[in-house]
Amino acid sequence: MLYSKLREKKFLITIGIIVVACIFVYWDFITFNKLYIFNDTGSDTFDSYWPFLYDLNLKIKQGEIPFWSHNMGMGINYFSTQIFIGDIFSYLFLLVGLNKLAYAFGLMAVFKILLAAIFFFRYVRYLNFSFVSSTIPTLLYAFNGYIVLWGQHYQFVNVMVFAPLVLLGFEKLLKEKKWGLFTLSIFLLAINSYYFLYVFTVFIFIYGVSRYLLVYNFKFKGFITHFSKTFVFYVLGIMAAGFMFLPTIYYVLSSPRISGSLNIKLFQLADLQYYISLIMRAFSNNSMGIANGFYGYINYYESPIIYSGVICLILIPQIFFQGSRKEKYIYGITYFLLMAMLLLPFFSLFFNAFSKVDYRWTFGIIIFNLVVLAHVLQNWIKNIYKLNMKALFIAFGGVILFSFIALKLGGNSLGWSGEQSSMASRSILTSLIFCILYMIILCLIQISRDKKNKYILISILTFLLFIEVVSVSHASVNNRMLLDPGYISGKQGYFDSTNDAIRYIQSEDPGFYRISKSYNSRFLNDALIQRFNGFKEYNSLVEPSTIQFLQKMNVTIGGNFSLVYGLDERVKLETLLNNKYYLTYNKQGPFGYEFIKEVNEVNIFRNKFALPFGYTYDRYIEANDFDKLDNMQKEDAMYKGFIIDNENQKLDVEKFNRMNINELPIISEETIIPQIKKTNSNVPSKDSSIELELNNSMTGEISVTLNMKNSNAANGKIYWKSENEEYSELKSKSFIVNNENNGSKISLGIVHNLKSLNILFLEDELTNEIDNLELKVRPIVYNKPDIDKFSANNFIATSIGNNRIKGTVLADSPKMLFFSIPYDKGWNSKVDGVKQKIVEINNGFIGIPLEKGNHTVELNYVPPMFKVGAICSLFALVIIGILRSRVYFKKVTLLITSKRDEV
Repeated sequence: MLYSKLREKKFLITIGIIVVACIFVYWDFITFNKLYIFNDTGSDTFDSYWPFLYDLNLKIKQGEIPFWSHNMGMGINYFSTQIFIGDIFSYLFLLVGLNKLAYAFGLMAVFKILLAAIFFFRYVRYLNFSFVSSTIPTLLYAFNGYIVLWGQHYQFVNVMVFAPLVLLGFEKLLKEKKWGLFTLSIFLLAINSYYFLYVFTVFIFIYGVSRYLLVYNFKFKGFITHFSKTFVFYVLGIMAAGFMFLPTIYYVLSSPRISGSLNIKLFQLADLQYYISLIMRAFSNNSMGIANGFYGYINYYESPIIYSGVICLILIPQIFFQGSRKEKYIYGITYFLLMAMLLLPFFSLFFNAFSKVDYRWTFGIIIFNLVVLAHVLQNWIKNIYKLNMKALFIAFGGVILFSFIALKLGGNSLGWSGEQSSMASRSILTSLIFCILYMIILCLIQISRDKKNKYILISILTFLLFIEVVSVSHASVNNRMLLDPGYISGKQGYFDSTNDAIRYIQSEDPGFYRISKSYNSRFLNDALIQRFNGFKEYNSLVEPSTIQFLQKMNVTIGGNFSLVYGLDERVKLETLLNNKYYLTYNKQGPFGYEFIKEVNEVNIFRNKFALPFGYTYDRYIEANDFDKLDNMQKEDAMYKGFIIDNENQKLDVEKFNRMNINELPIISEETIIPQIKKTNSNVPSKDSSIELELNNSMTGEISVTLNMKNSNAANGKIYWKSENEEYSELKSKSFIVNNENNGSKISLGIVHNLKSLNILFLEDELTNEIDNLELKVRPIVYNKPDIDKFSANNFIATSIGNNRIKGTVLADSPKMLFFSIPYDKGWNSKVDGVKQKIVEINNGFIGIPLEKGNHTVELNYVPPMFKVGAICSLFALVIIGILRSRVYFKKVTLLITSKRDEV
């Protein structure tokens, strides 16, 4: 009883230290003076995570099962791509209102740190480590570089919360044959993130082999038996998570972003900047700058993060001078593998499924370092606080040597500025001072003979560690561009007047349609907070059909298929995909739109040619023919017939008329010689430029043909604007003119209300070298009969939800019913209660073949592999139930037997 109370007291002291550290680091977020949302390198919190969490909470509070979403981009498999659905912590946000959601992010960060510390402390205490050898590693674990920095990407920190549970579960399985916690922790990892499960599986294998060999003498049969059981319980945890794990994996493997096509040789080295960053980041996350001021490898987050207190650098080598020869071999081989992973980029590629090289996986290095540090401290205490002083000073010498090399190479080979070199030197010097202080205290502890003095010195050591990690963490979190709470209450960003305009539209028009904007309130995920259906999207895994459509139609998509900027203002394309309203702060709307109302300075325009949600075709165009057309011809073609790749779809097309692309009308170009004047117009540059003025505003597909007098290549940038606009980078395009290739034709795409252009040359006096300059305009033309045809035989919706759509349609002949919903194998349809195959048409959308007559059409969505995954989960639960029942009945049987024996 006394021992139990003592253990509990030590636990409370340790967690109390962590709580105090959290207060120092996260005070502004705990008191709501700042929002835990970053507007710098960490702007994913602003642009992505906040909208994602807001939208998820909204959907759940509205009672929806979030399988599909219409308002994330053009539509997406929400269940498999919403990164917070599998994050069990995100459901705690349901306890706060949507308008208070952002205030809770900082509190959640603190909660996860405390939880990670609790789990790690329980893990090291299970290893029978002392209070000191448990508390110091727990403090360093709670504020290691990965938790503090990647923890700013809210879901990334979860792996550090669950990792100690996995380790504790493995230890219980290894020593007590208890598998429950191990299986549970694998389940939590599997539903949280397929990526972190994949990476951590590698590390748990290395850890497991090392621990088995340390605990037991190697026997092949025992080794195979243990790891066979471990594998079974590992798989059982993944099976239990099957309802989420399988749909997510299926989706990820279908994404073009996961190409697996990169190739790096095993022993190929990285560049010098990487190795310098690796050394520098061992001392602090901030040794090469913070956030936007970071000047190391990749960026502040994706540069390798291995910081876990500089005491690790001088104490971890002690493990090779403690214990038996077997232990030294095991630790030596383990660290050889870990160092190979850090030094050879091949392993980073491996951890990212051969798609890219980044270092989000380095949390495993930190975990190993702190586990080993705990062992070093435990051995230190067992040896009556004695260290191998020679090894300690050699380690410190190595730390000085590597820091000197990194600083020297950074200044000489990487060309650091004086300020950057000074910043790096100050950071390294601070770390070295801490190292010296730690060494002094460790030496004093070793020579001190008084036990009380030893405890005092250990307390001072812990206090210095506290100061180190708090100071480093405070800078990483607070020396940033943070969002002020006034952002929410003010009419700005996500909460600007757009919301009033959208609420007005939705009150007047309750149907299904899309809304486009000439501006971003914040970025590309405005729709998730402002609650409308649009086109734009920022998502690491955009729906594959959306990507296919954008590529086929030559629409801009960026960020390795993660940034959808809209449809490049191609109004005819937007009309085909049910865009009905357009919002702008300008007085002019795009072609084909009429002004209807101004709401708090936001002008609302309605599409005069808006199409119903669900319209029909009776003609088709083969995909091979379609691919031969240019952009505007492709748009025109989609008004004439649906596009199908029938080699893949196997559709009975005899019911429909095939359209020959030669039947498409030819839209002639108009050539304009604009009025030219030399200018120093207000464009974002001081280089020479000329401005082109048009007599009248023009709308259409516009290109600029430019020839120079000499044959040298000319570099430049072209800006364009309407009458009441200012030039901006949003409407600009870089170009190269080379007369050897007959000049340059610079395509601006679809431009609305063009009034002025400014051509900027990156070299002086080139404006005098212009030989010929002309504009070519191909006007936008709607064919009224096509619009009228779509408006007949259209779908009449009776109910529209994210997962289920139902309505009726009257077909006067065999038709193809088109929905502007990205094609996904999770969609299934019924026509008049009978299952009907869905076909992929128009380069990535849903089509349903209909016979002549009046039909009831129903669409339902369940993510692919969800049902299979759910069956796996149920099967796993049955197995778990059987295994738990066996344990229970064994206990009952033993109890009954013991009572009989007593009698």
